[in-house]
This record gives sequence, C-alpha cells and structure tokens, in this order.
Amino acid sequence: MNTAVQTVIDRIIFLRIAEDRNMETYSDLLDSIKGENVYQNINQIFLKANSKYNSGLFKPENWVSNLKIDDKILHNIIKHLYYPDSPYEFSVLPIEILGNIYEQFLGKTIRLTSSHQAKVEEKEEVRKAGGVYYTLGYCRLHCEKYDWRIDHQAVEVTKLSLLLKLMEDENTESAELLFKHSDLKLLPDLYNNIKCGNSLIGSDFYEDKNLSLFGKEEIRKINVFDWEKEFPEIFMDSGFDVVIGNPPWIDIKGYDPVIVRYIFKKYQTTENRMNIYSTFIEKCFKILRQGNKNKSSFLGFITPNSFLTQSSYTKLRKFILNNYKIGKIVRLPDNTFKGVKAESAITIFETYQKTNDGNVEIFIYDRNDTIDYISREECKYYKKENQKIWRQTPNSIINLFLNNQTRDLLIKIENDKFLLKDLCDFSLGITPYDKYKGHSQKDIKDRKFHSNKKKDKNYKAILEGSNIQRYYIDGNTSEYINYGPWLGAPRENRFFIEPRILVRQIISGKPGRIFSGYTETELYNAQIAFNILVKETTNIKIKFILGVLNSTLITFYHRNKYLDSEKNVFQKILIQDCKNLPIPKLDLSNKIQKIEHDKLVSLVGQMLYSHEELHSATTEADKKLFQQKCDLLDKQIDKSVYELYGLTEEEIKIVEGKKM
Repeated sequence: MNTAVQTVIDRIIFLRIAEDRNMETYSDLLDSIKGENVYQNINQIFLKANSKYNSGLFKPENWVSNLKIDDKILHNIIKHLYYPDSPYEFSVLPIEILGNIYEQFLGKTIRLTSSHQAKVEEKEEVRKAGGVYYTLGYCRLHCEKYDWRIDHQAVEVTKLSLLLKLMEDENTESAELLFKHSDLKLLPDLYNNIKCGNSLIGSDFYEDKNLSLFGKEEIRKINVFDWEKEFPEIFMDSGFDVVIGNPPWIDIKGYDPVIVRYIFKKYQTTENRMNIYSTFIEKCFKILRQGNKNKSSFLGFITPNSFLTQSSYTKLRKFILNNYKIGKIVRLPDNTFKGVKAESAITIFETYQKTNDGNVEIFIYDRNDTIDYISREECKYYKKENQKIWRQTPNSIINLFLNNQTRDLLIKIENDKFLLKDLCDFSLGITPYDKYKGHSQKDIKDRKFHSNKKKDKNYKAILEGSNIQRYYIDGNTSEYINYGPWLGAPRENRFFIEPRILVRQIISGKPGRIFSGYTETELYNAQIAFNILVKETTNIKIKFILGVLNSTLITFYHRNKYLDSEKNVFQKILIQDCKNLPIPKLDLSNKIQKIEHDKLVSLVGQMLYSHEELHSATTEADKKLFQQKCDLLDKQIDKSVYELYGLTEEEIKIVEGKKM
C-alpha cells in the first residue's frame, strides 16, 4: 500500500510540474477529474507519459493500473494543485522544497488494522537511522551517476527528484529540438543507477545463520546489498571513480545487536562506542577504484568532526593515514545544517598518490559564520599540513589547529611516560535509565529511581556537576538515587566508596581547565563525571595523580591534543582521552625520583586541607585568606609538575600562554 500511494503521488507531481514547465499541456490533470472514473482517465495520461519519457516512472504495472481509488480523493488532490486552490508556480518550485515535503511522507507507513481501516504510523527506522529521510544535505550530494539507499521509498523520491532536475531548464521547444532527429526518449531510465539496500551489509550476513529463523519483514528490513552484483559493470572496471555523500550519523548502540556483531566482524576500523558514519567511510574506500597509477579516485563525505580526534576512531584514522591521502578538510560553521548539533566537517580523500604523505588543504571557518560556498578567501584560517605528521603522532590524532612549536612541546610531554590507564582503573558514572535495559519512557520521564529524600538504605546521595571542584568535592546534595542492579548501568560500587578522583566531564572556568576532585566519602555520580582509582599494583599515590590532573600543564596538553581551540563552551574531557594522558615515569626506588613524587603528594595534601578550610570559612576575610593560600599552592604544584616533565622556561611560557 505504501508503494502504491507513493507511485501515484510521484506520477501526479511529475506531470503537474511538467505542465508548468510547458512540457505537458496545461490542465491535462485537471481535465481528467471531470466526470467519473477519474483514475482510469489518469492512467491514460500515465501511459502517454511512459511513451514520451521512458524513465521507469510511468512503466505500466498491472498492480498500479488496477488500483481502486475513490474519485473524491483524486478530485481533491488534483484540484489543490491548481490555482486558485494552490498558490504555487510549479515551474520554479525548487527540488529541495519538494524534498522537504516528501520527508513528511517518508517518515510514515500505512498499515491495515484488523478492521480493515488504514492507519498511518511513524516508521520504526524513522529519520537517518534507516536513511529514509530525503534531506537537502543528504541528497544534494547524490545527484551523480549512481546512488544507493536503504529505504525503497527514499529511492523512488531520489529518482523523481533527479528526473525533475533534468527537466529544470527544459520546455516543449527545447525538447523537440533536442530529439528531432532521434528516437531517444526524453528522460533516462534510472533503474540501473539508483539502488535500494543496506550498503554496509552483504549477503554474507546470512552465512552462519539459519534463514528459516528470519521472517519476511525481518529480511526486508535488513535489506542486504551486494555491490559487485548490483553494479557489475562498475566493479569489472575496479570500482567507482567518485563517491560523495552524507552518511547516517547514528550511535552504533541504536542498532540491532546481530547487525552490530556483523559490522564489528566485517569492518576493521570498528571499535568502542563509534558512530556508524565511520563504517561508511571504510566501506566507501573499498568500493572506490584502487591502484590506478594515472589518476586518483575520490571520496567526499560530510560527517561529524569527531573522527579527527576521538579515541573511538583511532583505527579509522590509522586506516586512512596509512593507505590513502586526505586532500581537503573543511571545518564547517556550527549552523551550517539546520537542527544539527554535532560539529561537522567536509573531508575529501584520495585513493592514489605516489606518497600518501602529501599536503592536506585545511579550511577552518569561524563557528558563527554563515556560508553558501567554500573558499580559502572566506574562511578564518587556511593552511596546508603534511599528513605524515598526523600519522606519526600517538593514536594518529588529526589536529587542525596545532602550530609546529606546540606540536613539538606535546611530543616532549608524551615522550617516555606512563599512560594514566597504566596506573589507574576508570569507570564512567552511573547510567540511571536505559531503554535497552527495559526501562519504559514513563520510567525515564518520571525519573523512577531518583528521589529528593533518602527513602531507605539503597538510596544513595548523588552528585551534580557543580559539586565537583578542583581538588574539592562538596558532599552536600539534595538528591538521591535508588542504587542497584535495576539501573541502566550501576557500575562497580568500589568507584563510589574507595578513595578516588572524580573528573568532571565539562571543562570549566575562563580559561577552561580540567576539574578533578578528591573524596573518601561514599558518594555516587552519574555521567557528569568519571571516577578514577589507583591500581593496587602501582606504588604511585593517588594524590600525585590528582596534582598532575589539576595542573596547568595537563590542561594545556589536553586542550591542544583533543579539543577544538575555536570552541568556547561545553568542551569535555572524555574518559578515553583521560586514560591516554601522559604521566611521569617514576621509579620510586630511585631516591631523587622518590623525593620529587613525595614533594607533589605533600603539596596536594596541603591543597586538599586548604580547600576544606576555604569551604568552611564563614567570614569574607577568612575566605580571601584561604583562597590566596590555594592560589599559592596552585603555583607551587604547577612548578613541581613542570620539573617532573622537564620543561624549560621558554616551554613554560608557551604552556601558560605568555609566548606564542
């Protein structure tokens, strides 16, 4: 039924636009609704259009021509496509506007109820998770020779849009002139160009599975797609020359676990909690023409810029930097795509280069810019960077902002160090609610496990972000959580009981810096922070780690290693990035190194006591006094950390922003 509705609508819309572009006689459709048997009249117009356009859109199908559609319905639809009921001039209607209208249709499905009533429902895979929405940002980049989509209806809309685009500057006179001495039809048949399927999942998905366990609808929903079979002539010639697009931006957690296991098994760059767009990047490299010594093949994607720096995409970055060349990276303004919160970038990759260490063009726009096109003259910063530098850095971080001076300093800070994860155990905060663990929307909305009072022993004090300061954790909280296995992710309770460090995820202050607090009190926290315990196998003290984390040096390192220096608000320290922070490699059996370690531990102990005094102070004079004491200790801790990392006076000036 859904296909039938779309087929009839597509044909009517196409013909109505063709009328206003003088490709068809004006009011043909309007005349067809006069009298009875309206659908039969319209079918005659469809047959005539098929002989003229031959695009597949009007291909005679018995199931279409035999539909029973009430005259009143068709009369109402078509009447409202003409003046005065319609205010639109279809000859100048942008394809993008039509696409936005179709979004409302593509997100719905029609189902017959047990009483044989038609019911319109939202599709289960609605929005980009299923690739069903026809959006400007998605489709504008697909007006090429070949296209694929997972949703059949989106495929048909794409075909219709391309056909209308081909007719955009045509009229009867130009068409007759063009085809005067040819028996070619006016439009191409797009059947072999635009395909429907899940581009990440091939028929090998079923190799280790019992097909009898999969129902018809489940098989249809998975919708496997074999590239070599669907585009044989392309792969006989080694693959596509160009692939461009805007892949789905979906957390892999939202996918069926069976599909997730398949993706992790099939694609070498999948890891951690990645977004599915990264798997599309790997897949598209595989369908590009490879090994051509005369020219490159190109891949161009609009994606979140998270793959440039985040740890979940380390494998992807190494895969790209070791095998391909990045041609261009464009860091886009925040408001480029309406309703999109993720920071985005356009990246152009190449498959062939004598060396994959060529220069990458980098365009960085001001976050508040509004742009219509990309130009080095219009962007805030333009530079070229050799991708060899990124490949040689730990985790292959693609940092667009570093200068050579800062990069050299980061390398020095990293050199011959422990990683924090070698010394400490980490845990994310509690996830109270998770629909995948059976929590209903009502449970989540009502915050079922939260309370403003301690109802029984299972209810634990839960912190807010503001409770976590540098060195100090304020245990006064007005909220409790019913802690236990019923939570979405309760975590190990040792991370809420033992002496520990809490790192607030939001970078705070001006300038922004890491906030790490210390507590020995039983307190619980959600995802506003993550928790750190020193491993039992290390003799490094937790207060030593606390001092390093709160130092100006580590904030400098983290900001320049992992953050967008142009972003001023809501910057975060991610748990994966914190795990990879470099920590001085001390041998405490060495007397000098033991003294350095103990000196920092002592300073941090004084700082913790001073913060207790500061937060207990009742007079302004006392508050000022203890704040001055904390500030002095901060400077002493910074000096001690600089010495541990072996920084020179000139390097300290860079860290503190006194030299650029």
